Amino acid sequence: MRLLAILAGFVPWVGWDDWEVHNGLLFPPGYRRGGIAPGEFFALVFYRQQVSAYQEANAQLCARIADLERALRAARPGSQAHG
Repeated sequence: MRLLAILAGFVPWVGWDDWEVHNGLLFPPGYRRGGIAPGEFFALVFYRQQVSAYQEANAQLCARIADLERALRAARPGSQAHG
C-alpha cells in the first residue's frame, strides 16, 4: 500500500507532510514547478556550507569597508583638530 502511495506521488514519512514526488522530482508543499532532482537533493549540504562561507566572507568584507571608511573620514582635511 505504501509503495502505491509513493508511486502516486505521496511521501509517507514523518516530517514530509504535503511533500510530493512527480516524474522523479521532489516538490515541497505548495510548489508545482522547480522540483528537486536526486542529485540536487544530495548537494544541499554543500550548498549550505557554501552559503555559510559566503556569509562569513561578506561579514569580514563589510567590517573591512567600515574600517576603511572610518580611516578615510579621519584622513580628510579639516576632520582633525589642528593645534
